[in-house]
Amino acid sequence: MCISVSQQAIRRVWIWIIGIQILSISFEFELNPKITRAFLPF
Repeated sequence: MCISVSQQAIRRVWIWIIGIQILSISFEFELNPKITRAFLPF
Protein backbone atom coordinates (compact mmCIF):
# COMPACT_ATOMS: atom_id res chain seq x y z
CA MET A 1 0.00 0.00 0.00
CA CYS A 2 2.77 2.45 0.88
CA ILE A 3 4.48 1.93 -2.48
CA SER A 4 1.29 2.60 -4.45
CA VAL A 5 0.48 5.69 -2.37
CA SER A 6 4.00 7.06 -2.87
CA GLN A 7 3.76 6.42 -6.62
CA GLN A 8 0.49 8.35 -6.78
CA ALA A 9 2.03 11.22 -4.81
CA ILE A 10 5.08 11.34 -7.11
CA ARG A 11 2.77 11.23 -10.14
CA ARG A 12 0.73 14.15 -8.78
CA VAL A 13 3.88 16.14 -8.03
CA TRP A 14 5.20 15.59 -11.58
CA ILE A 15 1.84 16.63 -13.09
CA TRP A 16 1.86 19.74 -10.86
CA ILE A 17 5.45 20.66 -11.84
CA ILE A 18 4.76 20.16 -15.57
CA GLY A 19 1.55 22.19 -15.31
CA ILE A 20 3.34 25.07 -13.56
CA GLN A 21 6.09 25.04 -16.19
CA ILE A 22 3.55 25.09 -19.05
CA LEU A 23 1.66 27.96 -17.41
CA SER A 24 4.86 29.93 -16.78
CA ILE A 25 6.04 29.39 -20.37
CA SER A 26 2.70 30.54 -21.80
CA PHE A 27 2.66 33.51 -19.38
CA GLU A 28 6.18 34.54 -20.41
CA PHE A 29 5.21 34.12 -24.08
CA GLU A 30 2.33 36.57 -23.60
CA LEU A 31 4.53 39.01 -21.68
CA ASN A 32 7.71 38.81 -23.77
CA PRO A 33 7.00 37.26 -27.21
CA LYS A 34 10.30 38.49 -28.64
CA ILE A 35 12.41 36.93 -25.86
CA THR A 36 10.43 33.69 -26.07
CA ARG A 37 10.86 33.51 -29.86
CA ALA A 38 14.64 33.81 -29.39
CA PHE A 39 14.61 30.51 -27.43
CA LEU A 40 12.11 28.73 -29.69
CA PRO A 41 13.33 27.22 -33.00
CA PHE A 42 10.47 28.80 -34.98
